[in-house]
Amino acid sequence: MDRDVAEPVVIASDAKGCIVVQHGMVVVIRRAPVDAHHVADLHRALAAARRQGSGQVVMLTAYRLSPDFPIEVENTTSGPKYVPTLREMDRAVAAYAMVVELGGVRAASLRAIARLVWALARPRAALGIFDRLTDAVSWLAPRAQEVGAPGDPRELVRLYRIADQILESIDGGARARG
Repeated sequence: MDRDVAEPVVIASDAKGCIVVQHGMVVVIRRAPVDAHHVADLHRALAAARRQGSGQVVMLTAYRLSPDFPIEVENTTSGPKYVPTLREMDRAVAAYAMVVELGGVRAASLRAIARLVWALARPRAALGIFDRLTDAVSWLAPRAQEVGAPGDPRELVRLYRIADQILESIDGGARARG
C-alpha cells in the first residue's frame, strides 16, 4: 500500500463488525465481543494504517454490542489474555478512543474491562472512553494531527460512517436472505 492512498481501505467486515483504515487512522465498529479473529484483523489494520501514515496511528473503536452476539463468561474473563496483543500494538497506536454505544450494566462492564486491560498492559498510548462519537472524535483529532494523520474530526466521522454503512449493507443482505 502506498503512503499517498487517498481512499479508505476496508480491512474486515462481517456481521460482527467492520474495520476501515486511512492515512494513519483506524476506525472500528464492533458488535460482538473481541475474539481471536478480530485481534488478527486489528493487526492487519494497524499494519495498513502505519504504511499509509507516518508509522504511528490513532484508533477509534465504537462498541455497539448486539444481542445476536451475547457476552459469554469467557468474554468477561478473557481480557488479560489480550494484554500481549496490546503490548504489541503499543508501538503503533499513539491514541485510542473507545465509544460505548450501549447503556446499563453491559456498558459499565465494558468500560471496566477496557480500563483493566489498559492498566495491565500499560501502553504508552493515550486512552479516552466516551459515550458519544462527537466527544471521541473531538478528543482524538488533535492526537491524529500529532502523528501526521488528518486532524479534522470530520475525517474520523467519515470513516465511522463508511463502516456503519457497510454494516447496514450486511444487515440488509441478511434480511433479504432470511
